[in-house]
Amino acid sequence: MTVKPMGSWPHSPLIMVLAQVRFESFIGWEAMAKGFQALIQQDYPRFNEQQILPFNVRPTDVGQLDVSPEVQAFKYFEFKNADETKCLRLDSGSLTYTVTEYEQYSDFFEADWFRSLQALTNQHPLYLKRLGLRYVDLFQTENIEAISEYINPPLASGLGLDGWTSTNRFAVCDYTRDNQKLRVQLFQQRGAPPLPPDIASLQIKKSVLQSINPEKTSVILDMDRMEDVSGVLSAIDLRDRFISIHEDLSNAFRAIITDDARQKWGDPKLEQ
Repeated sequence: MTVKPMGSWPHSPLIMVLAQVRFESFIGWEAMAKGFQALIQQDYPRFNEQQILPFNVRPTDVGQLDVSPEVQAFKYFEFKNADETKCLRLDSGSLTYTVTEYEQYSDFFEADWFRSLQALTNQHPLYLKRLGLRYVDLFQTENIEAISEYINPPLASGLGLDGWTSTNRFAVCDYTRDNQKLRVQLFQQRGAPPLPPDIASLQIKKSVLQSINPEKTSVILDMDRMEDVSGVLSAIDLRDRFISIHEDLSNAFRAIITDDARQKWGDPKLEQ
């Protein structure tokens, strides 16, 4: 039996999965971070404290740019597992969970995220503002035109210009429903995959990228499901909300890929 390399169908691995809760900032959040660390440090022994000093760039009257730093630095804490395949990032207004080795949502992601939410909400009642779950998927094709075998329009649609060959592709579709938003992005180019800029710099092990065949075309499918919330929710309530968000992403994924892709994937439900 021929074993297909990672990054080609049906072994189309997720580069990473990210879950996030945003909340209103409050005085004393750094003390809460210490209590949070005490509850999770057995699973996340690696700790890193970072400070970012944003810069404002403004045009001046003489046509030059005025570059000045903000008054206060932006601080956040990172907690990673020993293998650096999981990361919890906590700042004054959000908790983000990132995973790069992933099989099924219900296998461990749901339980890990739930424990993290418990550890956070046990420290301080949080007035929540937004929830989000994001999947960044990778696969490779023989050439850039082969994407239409796996991805449905409009993401896979090209201009169809005679005599012209597409070398790169970027497509984005936004959908809304009440207080919810779904953004689907597709990046495609030959060789190394073009990671979305906001996650390319994340300091976490991305082992999937080591299996990339530089002679093939890489495709990044980036699905981000968000919803605005208002009020204090328990960890159990948040877990249920994220299960619903995950179901929306699974439905979106099934709608995005073609029937041929479903057959090659080998799982009619395509649960991730």
